[in-house]
Amino acid sequence: MVLNATKLRHIIAVDRFGSFTRAAQHLRVTQSAVSKSVSEVELDLGYLLFDRLARGVSTTLEGRAFIDRASRIMSDMDQLIADARVERSTRDALLRVVVCPASIEGLLNRAVGWFVTNNPSCRLHLFTSVIEDGIRLLRQGDVDICIGAEERLSVVDEFDSLPLPPLRANLFCRKDHPLTRLTKVTAEDLSQYPTILPDQGTYMEKLPIHSAEGSHRTRSVHILEHFTMVADIVSATNMIGIVAEGYAVTSAFGQRFRVIRFDVGRAMPFSFATRTRWPETRQIAQFRHALEKFPLTGRVDR
Repeated sequence: MVLNATKLRHIIAVDRFGSFTRAAQHLRVTQSAVSKSVSEVELDLGYLLFDRLARGVSTTLEGRAFIDRASRIMSDMDQLIADARVERSTRDALLRVVVCPASIEGLLNRAVGWFVTNNPSCRLHLFTSVIEDGIRLLRQGDVDICIGAEERLSVVDEFDSLPLPPLRANLFCRKDHPLTRLTKVTAEDLSQYPTILPDQGTYMEKLPIHSAEGSHRTRSVHILEHFTMVADIVSATNMIGIVAEGYAVTSAFGQRFRVIRFDVGRAMPFSFATRTRWPETRQIAQFRHALEKFPLTGRVDR
């Protein structure tokens, strides 16, 4: 049986208005289209839904049972569509973003400010986590966007991963740190001071965390995700921290710290990941645009 929602709506309208002509006028279709729908369904069913009268139609006994059930089905379908629209409207009014690791959260300040200002009707929930939890949350649909290491996000089949400009980092210390008096800083010089890293993997293999004699120095490496906390510690001690190059060139940074000229390795690629199976909402597109306008690197696209 070739039965679809259009034919059901035509049949229900004929029953409601008692006439093919009035049903067609209500539906804003031709009378022949309504008549064809009814005839095709009657042929498939093997019985008449309506008795054709001189002035309109009368529903048959078999037709009454069929049309009552069809009306319930169409009512449920209409409610399903309405509920889906409400759900989408609610979903579109909320954007959930997880940033991995927490140490890069501050680099989103301008992007987040632009997004909130230009999308006043959207509620933004932004929080930080480790990349493993960020991937899990996005997979489960508990967040809409995950920002994290490209090498981790780009290999997940369920994600659409958009590369962001690579993030280059610098070592930094307080303004009057002993290292600032050196013309050239070597690995041996760095090995004399404790280092603060944003996570276990970041730069762990690139920095001189072993002394010249080869003794293990991981006990002198601290793992702290939040840059504000790191900055306060570095400003008050001889510890060395990691800072994004984009922030290292700002006047606010220059008032408290100095960049240590030492190569910490290649720039770190980050990605903007969303779920493949869900269509991109306007809010996701707007947040992506915000990151294009105010990238993590600190270079601003005017």
